[in-house]
Amino acid sequence: GPWLELNEVCQAVTTADLIQSMRGRAGDAWPWIERALERLRRSRTRPAVAEFLIHRARAALAAIGREVTDDPWLSAQLAAVSPRDPGRGFHRLLSWSPRARYYLEKGELGAELEELVHAFQAEGHNPRSVHVAVVEYYISIAHARIHQVLRERPRSRAARLPALRAAVADLGASARFPLAKAHHLVAEGYLAWFEGKTELAAKHLVKAEALATQQNCPWVLYASARAHAHMLRAAGKEEAARDKARVARLYAREHGAVTRARWIDEEFGFADPV
Repeated sequence: GPWLELNEVCQAVTTADLIQSMRGRAGDAWPWIERALERLRRSRTRPAVAEFLIHRARAALAAIGREVTDDPWLSAQLAAVSPRDPGRGFHRLLSWSPRARYYLEKGELGAELEELVHAFQAEGHNPRSVHVAVVEYYISIAHARIHQVLRERPRSRAARLPALRAAVADLGASARFPLAKAHHLVAEGYLAWFEGKTELAAKHLVKAEALATQQNCPWVLYASARAHAHMLRAAGKEEAARDKARVARLYAREHGAVTRARWIDEEFGFADPV
């Protein structure tokens, strides 16, 4: 009946969005979510997976920089399912990924993100055996830790490295498919560079780019270009660094990652921000 149909719609859309969000193609995924939300709006029934859909909708909107104040119904749905509320049962487990990604896509990597990380850790999840949908959580946290270290002054980065090492290790343990492995490789590249291992960092980044190209993953291509830009700047090659930064910004802009594009603008002082 209607309940089963709507449940299957939500399941299919959230699965597709999960894959596209890990690729960094939020702009491609949002129309699917929008159609599922419209189906939910018209329905008199509401399967439990609808809450997971709302969490994913919030993360997708954050990625593409959309506001929903002009849609009272959607605003009400988002208000009813807070990013701080993990829900219950199986969908509690699934909610960790879009909730972590929401803070990353918004660029809000402060106290609320740390509360989420502590709550997740308190549940004792094992990255080697956790449900495959939770891998996106580990991806988001690794990229959040990278950004936190990158934005510190070089002399102050050491204090941030333990959290990044832990995030990279968790991502590596959970990365059981090529798309996640691409994210792990690029995170390893950043970590190696922060630790002063420039040659090792370059090797990881080359492998990450090759796998990201194979997996159609502009997020990792963006992250690698951003890493190369900062490495070139650190080596005193400012013009080459800015050229590489423009490549990173293009990946972000073309695929709807508003915050990632803004980070490049801030870091390299481009005059035409998103």
